[in-house]
Amino acid sequence: MSLTGLFLILFLVIHLIGNLQLLYDDRGEAFNVYSHFMAGNPLIQLVSKGNFFFILLHAFVSYTLYLKNKKARPIGYKVSAGSANSSWSSRSMSLLGTLIFICFYRIVFGPTVYDRIISVGFIGTMTVVLLVLMGFIFKRIDMFVDISLMYALLNFVGTLVFAKYFAKKKGAK
Repeated sequence: MSLTGLFLILFLVIHLIGNLQLLYDDRGEAFNVYSHFMAGNPLIQLVSKGNFFFILLHAFVSYTLYLKNKKARPIGYKVSAGSANSSWSSRSMSLLGTLIFICFYRIVFGPTVYDRIISVGFIGTMTVVLLVLMGFIFKRIDMFVDISLMYALLNFVGTLVFAKYFAKKKGAK
């Protein structure tokens, strides 16, 4: 389980490095070379298919662990009323899910590219807020603030990269 997760994180980091080539001031030439390399290299295609396999393997292993845990303890734990052992925020996840759905809808069907970039940034901001809240809930604010700051930095850099890329693309026309 940890190896498949590590592979997926490595995959994301490598793609982040490749996508950061949009920051070069060469009118997107470095990114075009990178994208042609990624699309035409058979080894990269094999790794891409392997990544898809590892995503499925990760899901399968997590499901089998769930079943194994369920079989080890067939009698469920005693559950009390929701308001007795949880906060309002943890019970209102459907509201958060609705906000995320609206953002995803705007990403896919947004009228302009800039609306889509703003939606992605909003999802990143919600993720940062949730990470900080998780830090308070688990009483590990030091660890979760570090993670949320790194995520906020990646979200900010990603937004700048896409905004700069589309601004250059618009200026080239």
